[in-house]
Amino acid sequence: MSYLQNKVQSFNANLGSVAGKISNKRTVAPPPKPTASPTPSAASDTSKNELKRKRADLPHVPFSQPADTGVGQHIMTQVTYAIEHLKKRDEPQTFAAILEYLSMQTREDSYKNALEKILIKHEKVNYEPKREGHPAVFSFRP
Repeated sequence: MSYLQNKVQSFNANLGSVAGKISNKRTVAPPPKPTASPTPSAASDTSKNELKRKRADLPHVPFSQPADTGVGQHIMTQVTYAIEHLKKRDEPQTFAAILEYLSMQTREDSYKNALEKILIKHEKVNYEPKREGHPAVFSFRP
């Protein structure tokens, strides 16, 4: 006989001797005794309702939608987009061209002024003030 066949036979012999020691008795709960009630009563309906787990009424929230729908509307996000735009363009851009790229022409003036001040002071933006016959322009500073 081969080595593997000897191992299989010894395993089967050990399995047979151990099988008698293991108990396979399963305990099953006795079925509930049915109560004889010819007609359902209102009391039994309320007891069923009381046994049910109560869930809090939560509003239906679709999980596929983000909770913050104002993404991209914060001023520092707009600054980042503006700097990326300046980086892609080789020529200086006016502030009006930047606002047009960001689709912010209709925003309130205070928001536009704040964005312009941030861009003027930003370390990655080169600001050239208005000169004779030339508008103020922004460019990317590597």
